[in-house]
Amino acid sequence: MARRTQFIPKGQDSHGACGPWLITKDEIPDPHNVVVKSWTSGEPRQNYNTKYMAHKIPDQIAWLTKFLRLNPGDLVATGTFHEGLRPMNPGDTIEIEFENMGRAKFEVKGNSPRKDADWLPGRDQPKPPEGGGMHRV
Repeated sequence: MARRTQFIPKGQDSHGACGPWLITKDEIPDPHNVVVKSWTSGEPRQNYNTKYMAHKIPDQIAWLTKFLRLNPGDLVATGTFHEGLRPMNPGDTIEIEFENMGRAKFEVKGNSPRKDADWLPGRDQPKPPEGGGMHRV
């Protein structure tokens, strides 16, 4: 794969919750002009427009089909806008809303260690502890 991707770690069976509905391409006049908002446990996190996507959908499909065959009904996750992202923890509620399409709500489950760091990807990188070792996230 020629560029950094989350396709392998996030593309496993049982990953990628979706729904409670699906929107087909004929229902979206311009997929590159949709307002997307998200909340974590009621706190606003993101408010962006898909016109700022780094890679447009046709380019993503062209790249992806170099490695696998897409079949009717396959879903392609196109990524997210990184501004506003924060750690998610078990017990959090995640909501995402797409303009004129609806809002989905998910509960985070699991037993991973709590992530308390408040960071912005690409902007606030944790500094390693003095003397080396791993950072607390």
